[in-house]
Amino acid sequence: MLTAAEARRLEHLRISTSRASPAPGVRRARTPGAGLEFHDFRAYQPGDDPRSIDWTIEARLRQLLVRVCRAEGRTSVHLLVDISRSMTVGRPSKLACAVKMAAAFAYVAAERRDVVACATFDDRVRARVRPAAGRAQLHRVLGALTHLPGGGRSAIDPALTSYAEAVRGPGLAIVLSDFLDADA
Repeated sequence: MLTAAEARRLEHLRISTSRASPAPGVRRARTPGAGLEFHDFRAYQPGDDPRSIDWTIEARLRQLLVRVCRAEGRTSVHLLVDISRSMTVGRPSKLACAVKMAAAFAYVAAERRDVVACATFDDRVRARVRPAAGRAQLHRVLGALTHLPGGGRSAIDPALTSYAEAVRGPGLAIVLSDFLDADA
């Protein structure tokens, strides 16, 4: 699906959900946790890691305070590929172009250790790869994108609504379609 040269060009890209990122390859999560970026102080509680105690504050104020860092977040990327009849038109077909773009998005997300999911649809969701991260997930997504049977009836709204109802949590949905709906 992707040539070695195309994969090398994609290695330097990332999928961003905001205009500015604090540093290349790092995303801020909304929740505190393990990370490098300082978030806040809180009172020490039994069971906290003693390495997280700020000893300079303890020396000045005689209080045990723990440094809380902001966790590094992962983006959930949902790739939705339209396989309806209208996508089979052209040379190369719109479907072939959409599959190549979906493969590129999946590669970039997997390289950045983001969570990737994939689904194909026409008038309903046909095939679905559940969200996961890692190289094995990239191979599952690429496998789902090979030999797609194009040619079904197009009904984008019900298909995307059905997918949205099945998926939980925040994420970035990338819809690869010509958005041609004969009924609309």
